[in-house]
Formats: sequence, structure tokens, C-alpha cells
Amino acid sequence: MVHQAEQKGTGRIVAIKKIKSGEEGVNFTALREVKLLRDFRHENIIELIDCFVTPDLALCLVYECAHTDLDRVIKNNNSTNTNSSSQQSCPSLADVKRHMLTLLRAVEACHDRWILHRDLKPDNMLYLKDGTMKLGDFGLARLYGTPKRRLSPEAITLWYKPPELLLGADEYSSAADMWGVGCIFAELLLKTPFLQSRINSDIGQLEKIFNVFGTPTETSWPDHKSLPLTSRGLTWDECPHKPFEEIFTSSPEDALSLLRSIMVLNPNERFSASQALNHPYFVNKPPATPTANLKLD
Repeated sequence: MVHQAEQKGTGRIVAIKKIKSGEEGVNFTALREVKLLRDFRHENIIELIDCFVTPDLALCLVYECAHTDLDRVIKNNNSTNTNSSSQQSCPSLADVKRHMLTLLRAVEACHDRWILHRDLKPDNMLYLKDGTMKLGDFGLARLYGTPKRRLSPEAITLWYKPPELLLGADEYSSAADMWGVGCIFAELLLKTPFLQSRINSDIGQLEKIFNVFGTPTETSWPDHKSLPLTSRGLTWDECPHKPFEEIFTSSPEDALSLLRSIMVLNPNERFSASQALNHPYFVNKPPATPTANLKLD
């Protein structure tokens, strides 16, 4: 539950996320969020201003207050462009580039600290009134990098979940976040979720992914047969991959080149956030929209 409030003394408008204690007392997910964010200062990461406990033992996290989020930006822009069938409607290609720059900078900052966000999606890209993007909701975030550290394959919202987690992987890396980055990029280009399965299950989501990217093979993803679901004998009908040019018909080639480098079935071959930021897409025309000029409403 999130409430808006005014900070006494400063008059600053803040958002207070109230987390009730469970039957076992302390909410450890909330404590992990506090631990990860209390000293994290970055232009594109939501600021945890304070935290306190109420008399009924609820933990309250005080954040800077956002004006909107990317999910609403995409939906609002779509609703004002209902008479246009062109993918060139808002967000513009320059706007898309700004959204991706700030997202990748935020993800790079997380990965530099060995933090997996594990819930990258448009709803969690928050925007202040001045257009600054703040990556928020670190409730599922975890530290990674320790050898043999087990992580839940249940993390990450279904449409943005990478194939290795859908196949039951409990050891994964920053590449899991990068799949989500790719899904957001694709959604910005299409103005609609890219891998929206009609079947609300991990199996249905895998079928949707394989129908676009092709069924994994020993060549395209040598390790996929060692993952829990495939090691237990789960198989799929063979599907060829679909060329991105047939899906993203109005997107420039440099954008598709970057998307191909991020959205790779084999997590070991996906671009990192740092590699993505160094892609020619970000220096080619059009330049990214200045933050203050982003169309958010």
C-alpha cells in the first residue's frame, strides 16, 4: 500500500510504502529492499529517503514521489493515437532512445553493485515531473555473484521472464535482467507488450518465446537441456525463428541490431547493460529526446 505525504520541515512530497508485518513478525523482503537501497544514490534509481516502524509494527519506506510510470506513458500515448496505425506514433524514436538510455544506466548501476532487480517492466520505470526516470520496486531484488547461490525461478513478471527461469533455472545472472530490458525495448517499439502469451503459465510463455525466437538447439543454446524442465523430458515442436524485420516493421536497423544483441535465448550470449550502452544505436540519429522534453502525459 502506497500513500502520498508531505515531509515536515522541507515540504517535499514523498511516497510512503507501508508493509504490514506477517504472522512471523518482520517482513524480510522489505528489510532486503532497505538494505539494498539505503546507501544507493544514482540519478536513475529511486531514492529511499527514510524508513520507520509504526505503532502497529508496519514498516514504512519513504521514497521520492513519482509523477507517472512507463506503462501509463505507453497506454496514454496509444489512447491519443487511436486513429494512427503507424509505429511512428508516440513514444517517438527519439523518446524511445531516452527511455532506453536511462533504463540501461540504472540497470548497469545495479549490476555494478551485484544487484539483480528481477522485476524489470514498464510499471517499475517511474518518472518525476521533470522527466527523470527512476527505476523502482526493489522488493524482488537480490545480490548475486556468489558461486552456487540459489535464486528462485519464480521471480520476474511472466511476460518479461527469460527462458532460463521459465525452464526452472535457480542459478542465473545479470542476463536475466537483460531479457527484461529487451522486452521493454520491444514494447516501446511496438507500443504493446512483445511476448504477451494468451496462456498464463510458464509453459505458455515458453511457447510464445519459441514461436518468435525458434526452438533452442545444441547450437543456439548448448546448456538448455541441463535445466530442470528439459532435463525431465519436456520438449517442443521445432519452430524456426521469425525475422525481427517482419515484426518491427517501422523500426530502424540499428534499434533492431541492439534488440537482437539483448534478446538472445542463450543467456551467456546476451549483451550486458554496459555493452548495450556502447552500441552505435545511442550515437546514431535521431539523438535521444532531452529529459525535460519527454512526452509523459
